[in-house]
Amino acid sequence: MKVEQLYTYHLKSGRGRNLTSVEINGTGFLNDRTIAIIDADNKVITGRDYPQLLGLNSDIRDNEFVLSGNGLDTHRFVLPELNQETIAVRLFRNTVIGYLLKKEANELISDFLQGNFRFVYVGNSFRPLLKSRGGKEGDTTGYADSSPVHLINLKTLQYLNTNLKEKVTSRHFRPNIVVDGNEAFEEDSWALIEINGIRFRLQEKTQRCIFTTIDPNTFRKSEELQPLSSIAAIRAKSLQRPTFGIGLVPNENGIIAVEDKIKVIETL
Repeated sequence: MKVEQLYTYHLKSGRGRNLTSVEINGTGFLNDRTIAIIDADNKVITGRDYPQLLGLNSDIRDNEFVLSGNGLDTHRFVLPELNQETIAVRLFRNTVIGYLLKKEANELISDFLQGNFRFVYVGNSFRPLLKSRGGKEGDTTGYADSSPVHLINLKTLQYLNTNLKEKVTSRHFRPNIVVDGNEAFEEDSWALIEINGIRFRLQEKTQRCIFTTIDPNTFRKSEELQPLSSIAAIRAKSLQRPTFGIGLVPNENGIIAVEDKIKVIETL
């Protein structure tokens, strides 16, 4: 059993970057989901309501936020200084902290989305994970919906696709780690795994939402609400919520890479 794909999403809801290796720290993949877009009410927006975000490429390097794609030329914006004033923003039911990017960046995204929008950068203001969602003391993340690291299993994806007329890919689920497991849904039982000496603790099974129904290439929403409808039907047979994949918390820092072996240390 090994790692098949690695993805990071510097911009929340942006297109994922396919990596061969990635640095891991306590908040997940380095710089993963550390930049988000907020509306005029300081609410974080996502691809659920603005599917065109899925076509934006993003990167963070040399203290710059790099943005391109979906009709945009390549733009580079210096990240905010961490001694400047922060603002409170809403991420679903959570209040999180962010640093605003400069005017030029906010004008660009406002033009792109045809409204009043701004970029925020998490800096060092990572939010604690809720205990009700499997978080423990000291667990933190950036602007991820819940878990610092999200993992899916290709065997589970293959099983799901046997129920679908139009097949979906791993990118529909916006994972960080894609593994080639031994059998479908085995990841549901993993409590602790190890990749290249780094242990990852189960935080929660990932409950799916309408975001999975948006094609990551065309940005169109499935009229049949697939694959979400099929996930819900499969799980309903065993009286479970519509989960697919698992959320993880890293226990150590280090580097993982494609082809790394996966060891299951503990099961539920």
